[in-house]
Parts: sequence; C-alpha cells; structure tokens
Amino acid sequence: MALNVNWLRQCRRAGLYEQGKAIYEKGGLNLANLTDEQQLEAEDDYRICVRRGRDEETKPRRQRPITTEDDKEETTMTRTLYGKVHGKTIELDEDLGVAEGQEVEVHVRMIGPKKRLPGPPPGWRPGGTETAAGMMAEHWTEEDDRILEAIERDRHRPSTRELPE
Repeated sequence: MALNVNWLRQCRRAGLYEQGKAIYEKGGLNLANLTDEQQLEAEDDYRICVRRGRDEETKPRRQRPITTEDDKEETTMTRTLYGKVHGKTIELDEDLGVAEGQEVEVHVRMIGPKKRLPGPPPGWRPGGTETAAGMMAEHWTEEDDRILEAIERDRHRPSTRELPE
C-alpha cells in the first residue's frame, strides 16, 4: 500500500501527472491503511497531479523548428574554452572551430587568475652561490650546526608519552 503512495509522490515530482492520477484513482489505494500524515500527503499529491495535469492539457504545445542533421550537429556542440574579456569582445585562447559569422549562445563563468608556482627568485641560476644555502655559507657557525642537529633529533623522537600508573 505504501508503495503506491511512494509511486504517486514520484509521479508528481517527475511531472507524470496523468500516471499519478491513475495510481490514486485506479491503483487500489486504500487510505484507511495509512497514517493521517500519509493520507494528507497522498491527497495533496493527487490534487496536484489533477490540477497540473489539467493545466498541461490546456497549454499550447511548442513546436520545434524542423532542422537538418547538419543543424542538429552544430546546435548540440558544447565546449569549454578559456579567454580574456576586452570590452564587448572575448578573446579565446584557442580556435572555436565554428564558421565565421555563425551565431552562438555564450555562457560566461568568471574564474580567478591562473595559479602559478612562484618559480625561482630573480637572478637565480643553478649551481650559483646565490642560493639560500650558498648565501648562508659564510655566516654559518658551529652553533647553527648544533641547533639543526637538535631539531633533527626531535623530529625522530616518538611523539607519544607514557602515562603514569
């Protein structure tokens, strides 16, 4: 019984109003076996199916223009391209592959600037003494070595402590 109520709800949600109406009227739905809340929901779903089904019948149907196979292929193309805006013009990073003068529909989504890795600092060259380690070489002391060794030992020390008993 609850299965028919669920189907009625799904028909209403999917816009299958005639099917929802048929489930309620001809599907053997016995509202007495349902809770008060389920009865109200089923009746609401039925009323919505009846009202919207009636509205669908009175709506004029939109006729699609007749298209050739070539037209269908062109109208269904969807691609994601990137570019930059210059006033009323969008300069694409690559060729769109559409004939000159072809009308298109454009959906625009703004994106942040491209994230780039910072790269080496200005003037850096591989093997030069201008690297961070090379720049510190003349200022490095034995005390600095001792500090780095202590840090390394602490990194390898177990991070858990024994609980007192």
